[in-house]
Amino acid sequence: MNGFHRLSDRDFKELKEFIETGLGIRISAGKKTMLESRLHSRIKKLNFKNFREYLNFVFEFDTDGRERFKMIDAITTNKTGFFRESYQFRFLLETVLPALIAEYGTGIKRPLNAWSAGCSTGEETYSLAISLSEFAEKHRGFKFSILGTDISVGALNGAIRAVYPEERISIIPSNIQKKYFLKSKNRTDRLVRIKPSLRSKIFFKVLNLNDQNYNIRGKMDVVFFRNVIIYFRRSKQTEILSRICNSLTDGGYLFMGHAEALINMKLPLHRAGLNVYRYFPAKRNRV
Repeated sequence: MNGFHRLSDRDFKELKEFIETGLGIRISAGKKTMLESRLHSRIKKLNFKNFREYLNFVFEFDTDGRERFKMIDAITTNKTGFFRESYQFRFLLETVLPALIAEYGTGIKRPLNAWSAGCSTGEETYSLAISLSEFAEKHRGFKFSILGTDISVGALNGAIRAVYPEERISIIPSNIQKKYFLKSKNRTDRLVRIKPSLRSKIFFKVLNLNDQNYNIRGKMDVVFFRNVIIYFRRSKQTEILSRICNSLTDGGYLFMGHAEALINMKLPLHRAGLNVYRYFPAKRNRV
């Protein structure tokens, strides 16, 4: 890396404050090198001499916010995959959906609303869509809609495009691959794309989890919020989870990542399965 492209203590402090205050994401001193590496390409592309020039531009002269979005894309983590923690998708199909139908008629009396929060490039969201589509085939009249959100515009553009390397879907059974994926005509590319019929069931939008109002229409019956909260400070974790709870229907389900414990958070959530919780605001024994 060019010697000019190093974060001074002042620059790191300013960038750290923006990330923690604006995005709510915790940044330790050990992340300095990571930030340098991820933003190096932006400095080079825009022909800035150093980080000071770049940050001055972003925070003072980027009037339309375009570069600020690109900076956020560069510094946020977008790690995902199809059917990660597959046991949760089985739990969704075998326990959650039957319970929601039996108790509330969700999916039959009205469409089930699902939300993939922090959806990155869309693999989780499409895994959810495939699961719900498979369920709908076996349960006549079952309908659903899915919202996918992320703070990264670049990641969301990838989710909307829905084109992935073929090896990324190797975990998916071949009959499901044929049903929901199209292979590139140019076989040297070895790319696949989600079929339009599945893409049409999903709406993607930019959402900053640190915002006070998520501006989401209606309540959600199922929320997948996995491997996201770990990037936030403990105080922010409780704030964000409280807002997500407010977005759930009574009896709605929240799916968390395998390493995300909600111990002593005093939230109206009640354990329903492995890293799965139900929202019952009137009941006691909260997590």
